[in-house]
Amino acid sequence: MANYINWFIYRFINPRYRPEGDIHVFPDDHVEWEKVLDELVSCGGQVVFEKDYLLFRRNYNECIYKAYMDKVQDMHVLAVKKLK
Repeated sequence: MANYINWFIYRFINPRYRPEGDIHVFPDDHVEWEKVLDELVSCGGQVVFEKDYLLFRRNYNECIYKAYMDKVQDMHVLAVKKLK
């Protein structure tokens, strides 16, 4: 049943759908952080905090995570304060 539902969604609703989740493999399926930041600053925002980091989930192997946490990132956080 799950295979039929996945096929139906892919075929008739969203050809980019993948049952494994939102993995951002399409060229236009990403966030352009510099453009977001430029727009927020042009509207009177001030960057409070910005960082790229590797997400850790409790089921991950901690030794492997620690080996890669300073080498790769899969998350980005941006905090902006409105000044005007």
